[in-house]
Amino acid sequence: MKDLADNGVIKKGVIKSLYDRAKLVSSNVNFFNQEKDHIKNSLKENAYPINLVDKAFLQIENPSHNNNQQRQNPVANMTIPYIPGISEKLKKLGNNFNIRTAFKTNNTLRSILTHTKPINKEQNEKNCIYQIPCQCGKHYIGETSRPLDVRIKEHKNYVRNYQVDRSNLAQHVWDNHHQINWKEASIIQKEQNFGKRKLKESACIQLNGGVFPNNVFPVKYYRIHYCSLGKTLEYVTY
Repeated sequence: MKDLADNGVIKKGVIKSLYDRAKLVSSNVNFFNQEKDHIKNSLKENAYPINLVDKAFLQIENPSHNNNQQRQNPVANMTIPYIPGISEKLKKLGNNFNIRTAFKTNNTLRSILTHTKPINKEQNEKNCIYQIPCQCGKHYIGETSRPLDVRIKEHKNYVRNYQVDRSNLAQHVWDNHHQINWKEASIIQKEQNFGKRKLKESACIQLNGGVFPNNVFPVKYYRIHYCSLGKTLEYVTY
């Protein structure tokens, strides 16, 4: 960034901006002349070369001072990344073909201040059995036909609004004052069919110890489906 600030092209741009502003805010010629003198003195005090300042003012006030009149109406515009020692040469080359060149930098204020949040693509999936871990080591297991992130937002609202009658997860949080690891929510298995999805949800609840389930089906129903989960029940009761 220092190289970019020290470049003569950039400094000329600063001078022109200050000149245009002075012209805009000045109510009469005398005030405008005072503003120009103030700009020149301020620039010189900030290590702007005197000849650069004087030349820039001359070019602004007398556009015809440039020998190449065609540059006032370029045939094309070009924006390139600023690379010290290279960009200047490309600009001069463009001038030979009446092409106006502007520089840009990748380190913009937007890129510095903006941090894009990574997307958890798995939480966009639909028709799945999912689990949400708690700090205590237990997991809430549920199913949904909608995108998982939509269902997670519902759980968050239940917890936030103390709707323990609508969510066993909310009940667990409020009863034990635990923290839920929302970002670690994951899909156990996908299933398009609603009936099979409910049965597999029940099987997952029974196969995973230390859970706080919601609407658990009787064991005799999930006994048929536990093999598809790749796990084995240690016991079956009726």
